[in-house]
Amino acid sequence: MHWIPSDDGSFGVVSRNIIRELQKRGTAIPWVGGVFAQLDGPDLPPGWRFLLFFVWELTAIHRGRFQRLENIHRIVGISRHVVQILERYGIEAVPGQLGVDVEQYRPLQHVKPAKPFTFGSVIAANSRSGLDVLLEGFKLAFGSSKDVLLRIKLYSRPEPKLVDYIHSYGIHVEVLDHFWDWTEDQMCEFYNSLNCFVYPTRTTAWGMPLSEACACEVPCIVTDYSAPPEFIDAEIGWLIPAREVEVDWDYCRKMHIEHGWVHHWPETGYVNGPPRWGEPDVEALAGLLQQAADHPEWAEQKGKLARRKMMEHYTWSHALDRILQAIELPEALNVA
Repeated sequence: MHWIPSDDGSFGVVSRNIIRELQKRGTAIPWVGGVFAQLDGPDLPPGWRFLLFFVWELTAIHRGRFQRLENIHRIVGISRHVVQILERYGIEAVPGQLGVDVEQYRPLQHVKPAKPFTFGSVIAANSRSGLDVLLEGFKLAFGSSKDVLLRIKLYSRPEPKLVDYIHSYGIHVEVLDHFWDWTEDQMCEFYNSLNCFVYPTRTTAWGMPLSEACACEVPCIVTDYSAPPEFIDAEIGWLIPAREVEVDWDYCRKMHIEHGWVHHWPETGYVNGPPRWGEPDVEALAGLLQQAADHPEWAEQKGKLARRKMMEHYTWSHALDRILQAIELPEALNVA
């Protein structure tokens, strides 16, 4: 099997790891695979087929993407959440998963935090990721207390307007360098500097930083919506209640203009739209943050169980298993 490489951020991480696993196994089957970025599919030799590893977050798919889901022989949704979105359009897909390199992402005792109790997040400055929810929940839970610290690693470069917005909450916070400038070793050290990882996303197709934090024995507080509840539960973390709402484009635009947030989603043109996502309960988030900080022994216990779960069920080898199993399913599941 040939997998198309990608240099596109998270898609590149997925592609590199799938390619590495394929090379380990020497899998020889007439299929070409690719992540969402290769939507059109490659020119295939006679007899070969194309598998799309599909990524999408919102409940409605944009017309431009929907129309390009043709001439693809099999679709594997990156999560059950993604498969459920596709099913609304009558598109058959097989649920897959992402993985984590548990040898790269592991506990490092020499950088484990002492005090203050440290929360952290790898998060984008956009409405979907829930940076505003994170800051509001943290302020509600701890105010300006120095007994807890929030370390934020942004996907985008920390521009002054954005940093000013974060500090306007008056909380004990540290804003770190651009995410993609760091090596995997540096990311492993970042996760290990935390007692608890927090990601109050409004929707996500998976959430790789959650898996990486878990592999480092760091438990996660995450929204009980979209893909994360598929692999994060009360045994290894905490789930924030959420209610499904229509995407508020006016708010997205306002945050982009006033605070430098990224706003790249098209606002119109959705098939069976408008799109919806999950609005996390800020007060519930504050309560979970307080619970984690008040009971560090709970966080430690959940973290150990989280790593075990990643090792047993969520490595990249497990992710490739799901893709290969999808290929072996009956022809009835073919899209083309």
